[in-house]
Amino acid sequence: PESLVGRLSGVRYTVGDEGDVDISHVGVAGTPRLLVRRMLELGCENAPGPAILMTSATSMLEPSPSYHVHEGPHYVLRRPNAGEGWSRSRYEFLPIKHPQDSRKTLFFSGSRLSQREQILQNMVDQLLVDGELSLVESAIAQNDPEHGVRRKAAFVVNSYEQCRLVYEHIRSHHPAWRSRVRVLVRGGVLGDAGVTTEHAITASEVERLGHDDDWDLFIFPMSAIGRGVNIVFGRGPRAGSAMIGSVFFLTRPHPKTDSLSFLQGIVARESEAFDRARFASMPQALRAMRQGRAELSFKVRQLLRMQQSARSLGPYAEEFVADQMIMILQTIGRAMRGDCPAFIYFVDAAWAPLSAIDQSDTPRTSMLLMMREILRKCLEHEQPAIRACYENLYRTFFTPLSQVQGVREEGVDADAPSAPL
Repeated sequence: PESLVGRLSGVRYTVGDEGDVDISHVGVAGTPRLLVRRMLELGCENAPGPAILMTSATSMLEPSPSYHVHEGPHYVLRRPNAGEGWSRSRYEFLPIKHPQDSRKTLFFSGSRLSQREQILQNMVDQLLVDGELSLVESAIAQNDPEHGVRRKAAFVVNSYEQCRLVYEHIRSHHPAWRSRVRVLVRGGVLGDAGVTTEHAITASEVERLGHDDDWDLFIFPMSAIGRGVNIVFGRGPRAGSAMIGSVFFLTRPHPKTDSLSFLQGIVARESEAFDRARFASMPQALRAMRQGRAELSFKVRQLLRMQQSARSLGPYAEEFVADQMIMILQTIGRAMRGDCPAFIYFVDAAWAPLSAIDQSDTPRTSMLLMMREILRKCLEHEQPAIRACYENLYRTFFTPLSQVQGVREEGVDADAPSAPL
């Protein structure tokens, strides 16, 4: 219907000989989760609702308002003989000392904008210094070599601009790495990105890295590579296995200051919850709608006044972190394709700010501990079927996260792994 199409953006459609409309792409501003249900109703389809196939594990994470799909699960597809390569995964909190003052560590997230460029450069210097004895070279040498084939490393940042900054600094100050680096750039700007063409990769070309043996370090923004895009060996004895083994998170993920994505996720979740509710009468439904709208408006006003950080969001901190950890888990998952272990290094001191200064963190101060707490609750879910799904989805992340080295907790030795569930 014209009224429906008028509310959509990015629609490309063709009209067949009999007037049928074939929509090839839809971008929705509003509450897109309800669109497929409404389309069934508008077409008067004789069906109770759409069939949903979740092909991404992170579509099931209840604390996340933006990504969780509130449906089922009713069936689960499990890969036979999946293996336990993930059990060799290791996570480490690896804050970098300040080059001019060893009593301080480098905080990227939360630092002044004028200092961030220098902080990233200092991180890169200390990760690549000492040639073959550097932290990155050592990680590559030890990250699961097989059949004489070594896996690669990645520097993960938050933006294309940071990618270019890190790349240019490596070319200027670490010449031994010049030919060994690949960097993700925006599509269509290869000539203007300040990146040597043969080293530049766009998001649509990422999978061709699997056929390039001449690189050892890939720099990319966390959210720039789409779901289902894999970087695996394209040939040889390790074909199909994750090419990246060691992942260095130089920054902690954080939405832009003007981003409304978290707030939009809250609104979409509440709208969907009201849509699923059933009422005995129209007056009851209208009362519930007015009450829900008032409560949601109050929550939105609160969120608009708050700084978007876990430490500032109080009761909304867990939901905020759950949204952010979707990208983190997807990034870590890229290092686990083909039943491979992932070796993860959280470099930004902001991941565990108190541990970085030899004090004890809590889930409220450390995003790493908050992530672990969210996954712990999932694995202890009261419903057996959902608990079993979470076990299959997130055990591979929870176990190494509960044993992450370098994070201090009250009463727990930072170097002693905690016992997983």
